[in-house]
Amino acid sequence: MQEHPHYRLCLAVLRRSPRSRKADVWELALIAVGAVKTEAEGAMDAIKKLRKGGEGKKVAAALKQCAEAYDAVLEGDVTQAEEGLKLGDPKFAESGMADAVGEAESCEGAFAGVGKSPLSRVNRAVHDIAEVARAIVRNLL
Repeated sequence: MQEHPHYRLCLAVLRRSPRSRKADVWELALIAVGAVKTEAEGAMDAIKKLRKGGEGKKVAAALKQCAEAYDAVLEGDVTQAEEGLKLGDPKFAESGMADAVGEAESCEGAFAGVGKSPLSRVNRAVHDIAEVARAIVRNLL
């Protein structure tokens, strides 16, 4: 796994959880999925704050698209991944994390033609941590 492009991020995510010390791969995958959830919740908080700022119509439309994307991550993708892992279906979990990667990309893309995305940092974090989670899940396939 050291050749994974997010190797250091993987270590950082897993080391944040005391559970990781004695965890098997299934538990490590759940820890990584939990980190995606935490970052996505942070994205939703940031979106809510930005929407209160009274931005222009284009920015408001981009933020609306991002809110929908992160709602999909939290209500669909993370839940799907958690359930897949708990039920012993890693393919289902991998699909959820692949979708989370796509939703982060969708949010970032929503700002094309509008200007610099105020959510770039959190979009990159969700994207990269979801890729880490997906890579861990692939060890279970």
